[in-house]
Amino acid sequence: MPLRSDGAPTAAGWRRGLEDWTPLVLYTALIVTLSSIPTLAPPGAGLVSDKACHLVEYAGWALLFRRALDRGRPVTSWRWLKIAITVILGACLAVADENFQRTVGRQYAVADMAADVLGVVLAQPVYEILSARVRTARRQAMQRTPDDSGEMSTS
Repeated sequence: MPLRSDGAPTAAGWRRGLEDWTPLVLYTALIVTLSSIPTLAPPGAGLVSDKACHLVEYAGWALLFRRALDRGRPVTSWRWLKIAITVILGACLAVADENFQRTVGRQYAVADMAADVLGVVLAQPVYEILSARVRTARRQAMQRTPDDSGEMSTS
């Protein structure tokens, strides 16, 4: 985040922070909102459908969390710490989510928490692959320069 000479964040820094974290905050609010619906049932039928929904829901959360952590910073710096923080906070969110569901008349399920955490864990290699591809594409785009004819050429 850009800072002023007195150490306070600039307006651009605040805007960048909002761009980085707002999608995650909204997605987390969506998780809480869905958890507050007492009659919510997963699409399809059966245990597999329910656990798949939990896995995908928390994988999405983990991808957004890692994106927010990495924005504006070298993606490869402190990688293992970022993974650990994501998994720990994702597990805490899963536990809090299941406990919250008890307050609205829904069932508390350890298997749902396990599916949530598995989604967070499985999202980590997916994030690493996607971020590596994005870095490669950006690097290649930076190497291209427009020539005099207005067309792109590689250097």
